[in-house]
Amino acid sequence: MGGLEMSLRFITGRTGTGKTTTMMNEIADRTATEPLGDPLFYLVPDQMSFTSEWHLSRHKGQTGLIRAQVTTFKRLSWRVLQEAGGITREEVNGIGYRMLIRSLLREQKDEFILFHRAATKKGFTDQMETLLKEMSRYSVTPESFQASLETLVQRNAPVPLQQKTKDLYTIAIELEKRLGTQYVDGEGHLRLLIDAIPHSSLIARSEVYIDSFTAFTPIERAIIEQLLCHAKRVHIALPMDSPQEAFDSQALFHSAAKTRQQLVEVAEQHQVDVEPDVHLVDQKRLQSPGARHAEHYFDQLRPSKSEDQSGIEFIEATNPRVEVNFVASQIRHLIQQGYRYQEIAVVHRDAETYEQLLTTTFSQQEIPYFSNEKRPMLDHPLLEVTKALFDIHRSNLGYESMFRLVKTGLLYPLDASPHEWRNRIYRLENFVLERGIRGERWATDSYWRVKRIRGLETVQMPQTDQELARERELKETRDWILSLVNPWREQLEQASTARDYAQALIDFMDRAAVPAKLAVWQQQAELESLLEEAVEHRQVWKEWIHVLEQFDLMFRGQELSVEDVAAILEEGLDQLCFSKIPPAIDQVVIGQADTARYLGIKAAFVLGVNDGNYPKRIDHEGLLTDEDRQFLQEAGMELAPTTRERLLEENYVLYKVLTTASHQVSFSYSLASLEGKPLLPSTYLKRLQQLFTNPVLQQVSQADFEGDSPRLVNHPRSALSGYAIKRYAQQELNQPLSPFWSQVDVYLRTSLYWNFVLERIERPLQKQPGTEKITRETAEQLYTSVISGSISRVETYYSCPYKQFASYGLQLQGRDVYKLEAPAMGDLFHAALKWISDYTTEHQIEWASLTRKQSYELAARAIDHIVPRFFHQLLMSTSRYQYISKKLTRIVASTMNALRQHAGRSLFHPVAIEVGFGLGEQLPPLTIPLNRGGKMELRGRIDRIDAAKIEDRNYLRIIDYKSSKKGLDLNEVYHGLSLQLLTYLDVATHFADHWVEGEAEPGGMLYVHLHEPTHQTTEELSQQKFEELELKSFKMDGLVTTDRDVLEAMDQELSGHSDIVPVHVKRDGSFGATSKVLAPEELRRTGDFVRKRHRQAGGGMLAGDTRVLPYRYREKMPCDYCSYRSICQFDPQDPRQPVRKLKAEKPAEVLEKIIQEVEPS
Repeated sequence: MGGLEMSLRFITGRTGTGKTTTMMNEIADRTATEPLGDPLFYLVPDQMSFTSEWHLSRHKGQTGLIRAQVTTFKRLSWRVLQEAGGITREEVNGIGYRMLIRSLLREQKDEFILFHRAATKKGFTDQMETLLKEMSRYSVTPESFQASLETLVQRNAPVPLQQKTKDLYTIAIELEKRLGTQYVDGEGHLRLLIDAIPHSSLIARSEVYIDSFTAFTPIERAIIEQLLCHAKRVHIALPMDSPQEAFDSQALFHSAAKTRQQLVEVAEQHQVDVEPDVHLVDQKRLQSPGARHAEHYFDQLRPSKSEDQSGIEFIEATNPRVEVNFVASQIRHLIQQGYRYQEIAVVHRDAETYEQLLTTTFSQQEIPYFSNEKRPMLDHPLLEVTKALFDIHRSNLGYESMFRLVKTGLLYPLDASPHEWRNRIYRLENFVLERGIRGERWATDSYWRVKRIRGLETVQMPQTDQELARERELKETRDWILSLVNPWREQLEQASTARDYAQALIDFMDRAAVPAKLAVWQQQAELESLLEEAVEHRQVWKEWIHVLEQFDLMFRGQELSVEDVAAILEEGLDQLCFSKIPPAIDQVVIGQADTARYLGIKAAFVLGVNDGNYPKRIDHEGLLTDEDRQFLQEAGMELAPTTRERLLEENYVLYKVLTTASHQVSFSYSLASLEGKPLLPSTYLKRLQQLFTNPVLQQVSQADFEGDSPRLVNHPRSALSGYAIKRYAQQELNQPLSPFWSQVDVYLRTSLYWNFVLERIERPLQKQPGTEKITRETAEQLYTSVISGSISRVETYYSCPYKQFASYGLQLQGRDVYKLEAPAMGDLFHAALKWISDYTTEHQIEWASLTRKQSYELAARAIDHIVPRFFHQLLMSTSRYQYISKKLTRIVASTMNALRQHAGRSLFHPVAIEVGFGLGEQLPPLTIPLNRGGKMELRGRIDRIDAAKIEDRNYLRIIDYKSSKKGLDLNEVYHGLSLQLLTYLDVATHFADHWVEGEAEPGGMLYVHLHEPTHQTTEELSQQKFEELELKSFKMDGLVTTDRDVLEAMDQELSGHSDIVPVHVKRDGSFGATSKVLAPEELRRTGDFVRKRHRQAGGGMLAGDTRVLPYRYREKMPCDYCSYRSICQFDPQDPRQPVRKLKAEKPAEVLEKIIQEVEPS
């Protein structure tokens, strides 16, 4: 077995006594005296390989490594297997292993006893993978499971544990079958190394130094066992005080001492000489008295106390953000003292809380850093493309999946402008949303006709040149996308094996030139000095290919469904992370307390020393509980430590971070989480504080980073934040800057760059928010001197000038979506009533002569006629919309029934329906002259104009159909917020000769609410009573004349409260308070008033009025539902933001103001 030359040597001592230095000194001395001597391997944990290699290559003046080699267990296995054979076996890495587990869980689901329901649940694969990897590390084989199961049955172990073990045996045996002798998993090469070492001449000539471990897994111990038997000499450094600690589970160095005891037994078993321990006592690393005292007495029950706390700081912060800001300011201070970034470490145990805060804060303050925390590739466009491709198959070219694919930017033609194609995709998306394109509609040209439809009368009109050009562009973009997607779908339909699916993915990427585009992205990132991003684009393609290779490796020859492939590949892709290589040596190291290893650190900041982090709260035990593990260990299966054993090791974790830095270490904790939840300091921290007579606790709060705090100005970027706050406060309180911030101002202005940033910060302070205007010249270029628009545009201007500017000047519009919205529903109602009106006119049918049944039949025919022509056949697209169309039929029928009753009681009759005024319409636009030669041309559409002749005088009234209940508020009229009805009446009377002979007087303006009335009652209603209630529900709202003859013509049964118009006549003949009436002259004057309001609005637009100036009326503001709020950034809480507060006055008072405004001087 062992020979006389072979020996085992331990170098022991507490942390910081020089074990690593001793090893490196020996290696450096031996390589210096014999550079070409036998190999010296320096074996360290994976996470220390880079740092160790860097330090060893420069130790004692060395300039490189020839004889000595820094290695890890895995790298050693590759080196030895290359020499001894076995490296050719294909490795299933973590991703392939996980995909295989996911597949096996789906396949074996019905075979499981306890895991049957959980097998396909989200998260179960994670737990199973963790356990199986643990089993692999601890050399647990399917045979071990079977033997343990027999023992458990014999000992009457709990039935759930027996079932769990049986299920684990099922998955383990299938896993072994699938891997066979051709493949190895992540630990497989280590097992091969065990067999290869006896045949390695390299190992036979070598000495091995093993450092920075406290314990080894069974596989690692087996490797060391073979090294002891076949290497010339093995040196192992272990942090410990005494071998007796192996027998005390609560001892600080129990784990390391137990490891030493195990290895001594192995050496004795193989008759390998165990040299006397080299036990180091003197503390060499820790330079400060406080840290040396804390390290020495850390694990003693009755420690002596020291008055000297130098080198150790205790920090209490209000929350993690303050904690991180404090650390950043301290690092800046250390750098000013002469420290280098590489001599500083930041340690935490809560990546979710601290990682993002640290990286963001350090980036802002330009502190170079390197974090071992791996960033997932999940959001990279390449992975999005892959997942979207399977979504496209699952959703049959659904909107979300198609645009998830094309918005990645990886599908643009290689030689095309990304900016141009990005805009093309946005336009395509707008069209697809508007037309409800999905499934086979993508390839059906009839759905891709571009025609702007405004009402049914434009359906048959020819396309404009602009519409034809847009249609061509949309089809070109669509065809390019389908030329990539359709072959993929065809290949997917024919695929059956893993190789088929992998080939289909690769073919798609080739068609889309994805590798070339990633190379272009990489070059662009390099040109912009975004080196990390450039590396990511290179890494992601390599890792993506690797996933497909692993997928093919694991499932070669198997028949797989598309759904299975999508699930398996998603599992693999979700595990991909970007590998980080330190871009520079001089940078702060950020690491986790449990796994990070450091060399050459002078200052360390330990964050989050709170209860729950030290000791670490173990929320769940995984698939095996501590009780399960106890049973299995008693049955002969060696496993990872139980929760209790892990908790005992927590003491050593804090000890390790205490001894990380040579000069100073800072322990900080937060009083509250970022969400404000109270937190407690760790009990370990209290124990550290008890080592000192008068422990100093520094308290840090947000206030330390406000006011005139020097911490705010350790970097120009953080200084800017405080400066901006002070400048805003200075303006608000009208106070000068303090001398402190005045000096900061002077300093920042000495830099060209920071002076530019200061000017940007101060620009908003120079103007009152929301008061900006554009010049008249700019306004005329934007609008031209002829402002064309609808009444809504004018009303929008009066609601907020900026909203008018955004909507009509900048033409920022929301997307049209393929669904039934209120404006579209209004268009449908108008079209239906127009069709009915045209039909009755053509067939000479009086509305008053219609019956209820005929009204319903006409409504049904109108809807049936309109639906195929309405909004790209929206109401025919789904069963839901077909149901809605029936409901709309009932609404039109109910409205028609009410209108026929109105007609039966009125002398007014329709003379025009859907009367358009404006360019190209039935009537010319309403032209309003403006100052300096400008003019406003208003357009609109009047739903219905009624006329009556009374005593040889013509009277007109206009009817406006509304799908929601609406009244006419004179306050809103006066302030320009409701001008539509009055403008329509003005237009109708102005062009009266189109419908009546001669001139006409205004009779009124009324709203009709289109709805299907419902009545709540506990009584049984007669038909007559029901019809009375129904008629009342359709009572029109608005304003009418006080002329009694005209009113009686509107309602020939007028007495008391009218059921048709908003009039109440009292017994004495006067009008009741609820009447909405104006004297004939007042009604005429409203036309003059609205023209004045239009003139004022047009003048304001041409003058460049773009103020953010919303109104507030009866607790309503236009901002409540404004689409442009994110652009104007109006803040109702900012007292500097102007708001027009409109007073609600009585109708008579408002009417008096209206008349006064138009009264001749």
